[in-house]
Amino acid sequence: MANENPLTTLNRYELLEKLGEGGFGVVYRGRDPMLERLVAIKELRADLTSDLDYIERFRREARLAASLRHPNIVTVIEVGEQDGRYYLVMDYLPGGSLKDRLEGGKPLPMAQVVELLRPLAEALDYAHAKGVIHRDVKPSNVLFGEDGRPVLTDFGLVKSTKERSTTTTGKVLGTPEYMAPEQIQGGETSPATDLYALGVIAYQMFTGRVPFSGSTPYEIQSGHVNQPPPDPHQLNPALPEETATILLRALAKQPGERYPSGQAFVAALQGVVAQAINQQARSLLIAAQAQMASLDFVAALASLEQAQAIQSMAETARLIQECQRRQAVWNGVQELQAQQEQVERHLAEISASEDWINTAGIKASRSGFPAPALHPGFLISGIGLIGLLLIGVEILQETSKGSFSYETTKGLTRHELGNLWILAGTLGLMVAGSIIWGYTARKNQDDNFKKGFSSGNLAIAICAIGGLGLLLIVKVMVQDLFWPVRYYAEWDYLLPFSFHEKTNYWLLALMIITTIAGIFLWVKSLRKVD
Repeated sequence: MANENPLTTLNRYELLEKLGEGGFGVVYRGRDPMLERLVAIKELRADLTSDLDYIERFRREARLAASLRHPNIVTVIEVGEQDGRYYLVMDYLPGGSLKDRLEGGKPLPMAQVVELLRPLAEALDYAHAKGVIHRDVKPSNVLFGEDGRPVLTDFGLVKSTKERSTTTTGKVLGTPEYMAPEQIQGGETSPATDLYALGVIAYQMFTGRVPFSGSTPYEIQSGHVNQPPPDPHQLNPALPEETATILLRALAKQPGERYPSGQAFVAALQGVVAQAINQQARSLLIAAQAQMASLDFVAALASLEQAQAIQSMAETARLIQECQRRQAVWNGVQELQAQQEQVERHLAEISASEDWINTAGIKASRSGFPAPALHPGFLISGIGLIGLLLIGVEILQETSKGSFSYETTKGLTRHELGNLWILAGTLGLMVAGSIIWGYTARKNQDDNFKKGFSSGNLAIAICAIGGLGLLLIVKVMVQDLFWPVRYYAEWDYLLPFSFHEKTNYWLLALMIITTIAGIFLWVKSLRKVD
C-alpha cells in the first residue's frame, strides 16, 4: 500500500485508484497516510460543483449518513472540501458487491439468501427508525467487508431529498429494475419503497433474474407499475410454493400491502426456507449414503458438501470424514488390485516362456512352501493303479497254484478275500482319481495337466508309489505269517520260501529302493527351489 503512487490528493488523503463513477460522483480507493489505512473516497462530480443546490444537498445528506451507526451500514469517516472539491470519506470494503455475485444469472442457495437478507433488513429498519430512506437499494450498493458481512452504501447521495428525489428536470432518477411503483410514478416515498427494492433483490437471489426487465427504462418501469411479477416457483422449481407467495407480497403494487418491516419479511421467509433446507439436506444425505454404498465416493462427497453448504450439521460433517476415509481405503485397494494384476500377467509371461517352471511353483515358492503341489487326481489315480498291479500279481500267483478259481470263491481264505477287497477298493480309487483329474483339467485348464510334472511333483509321486507298495507288501507278509494257507506260522519256517513268497519279497525290495530314490529326488528338488 505504501509503494503505490497516488493519482492525486484530497486534503490529507491520497487517491490511489478509480473504482467507479455515477450520476453524481466518482469513487476512489484511497489511503489515509496518517492512520495508514485504506479508505473509500467519493467526490462530487466537477460539473456539479458550481450548483449550490447540489452542494448543499451533498453536505446535508452526507451529515445524515454520518449519523448512522450500524454494522451493516457504511461508516462515514469525514465530509470535506478542498479548493472547490467536495468529498466524502468512508470505510473501504474490499469484498466486492452483491452485483458481482449475481452476474452469472443463477439462483443462490436458499440458506445463503436468507443469511444475506437478514442483516440488510436490519440495516434498513434501523435507518427507517432514524428517519432515513435509502431510495436506491440495489445489488451494486451492497458491498462486502473482509469478514464477508454485507454493508449498505450510498445513503442519501443519489436521492438527496424527498422533493427532488425523482427529478430536477422532469426525469425520474434511480435504477429502474429496483424502483417501487410509487417511486416511478412520482408519489410519496416511504420505508415501504426500500422494502420493495429489498424484495426485488430477494427475488433475484432466489431465481437468478429480476422480476421485470426490458430493452428500455420505460418498459421496465411499466412492468413494475402495471404487471404482476412472474411466479418465482416457475423460474426456480426448487423453491417452495410458500416462498413464492412471500416474495409476491413483498412486491405488492400498493405500499400498504407489503410487509411492515424488513425483519418481518425475512422472518416469513426464514420459517419456510428452513423447512425446505432441512428436506433438501436430508435428501442429499440419503443420496450420499447410497453413493457410498455403490463405492462412488466422488459423487458422495459432492452430495455431502452440497448438503453441508445448505445446512451445516454434525451428522453431515461426520459422514464427510467417513466418506473421505473410505475413499482413501478404496483407492488403496484399487492400487493393490492393479499391482496384483500386473504381477499375475508377469507370472503368466514367465510361465509361458520357461518350460521348466510353472505358475503354481512360483506361487508356492512365494508363499513359503517350496515344494510344488501334486494334483489330487494324479495322486489318487497313482494309488489305485499301483494297488491294482500289486493285487493283480497276488491273484495270478494264487491262480497259478490252483488255489483260486471262480468255482472255489466260496472257500477262499481270509488272505485271498482281503486281496479281493483291496482289488475292489483300488479299482474304485483309480476310477475316482481319473474322474477328478479329467474334470478339473477341462474346467480349470490345470497347468500340471498341460505341462506335466515338475521334478518336485515327480519325486512326490515316486515316494507315494514306493510307500504304498511297502505298506501293501507288509500286509501280505503279515497275512502269510498269521493266516497261512499252506505253511505253519513260525518265523523259522520261512527259510524255504515258496514262489509266492519270494515274489512278495522281491516286490518289497523294489518298493524300498523306489521310496529311497523318491526321497532323494524330492530333497534335490527342494534345494533347487531354495
